[in-house]
Amino acid sequence: MLPVEIKTHTSLSEQMSDEKPNPHAAVGAVNVAHLYREDSQGKVLGRLLLPRPTDDPRDPLTWSVWRKHLALITIYFFVFLSNYITSSVNPILINIATDFKVSITKASWLITFNLLFLGIGNLF
Repeated sequence: MLPVEIKTHTSLSEQMSDEKPNPHAAVGAVNVAHLYREDSQGKVLGRLLLPRPTDDPRDPLTWSVWRKHLALITIYFFVFLSNYITSSVNPILINIATDFKVSITKASWLITFNLLFLGIGNLF
């Protein structure tokens, strides 16, 4: 048999202690998890925004609160509509089955597959 080499993994804190400090780090930041700017005595001066906001008016980090809420409400509205449209076919399901001369089971596939893929889409 060939010899097998076993490698031991070091913890994250051990790996970080061997790293050199980043010269481009924000002033007052200790590491990535440290998201507050502090003075020399440890008093919090403010939050560090990661990623940093830009001067671009299309940057969502610089949007006003009402505009952020409007974008969120728009997303909620379209998610609601996708579910509402799927279930709105139910009252005319019998009419669809008789017009297309198919069974109720086949006509219900209109709803079943929409709901199936709405559920699968939530996984991604």
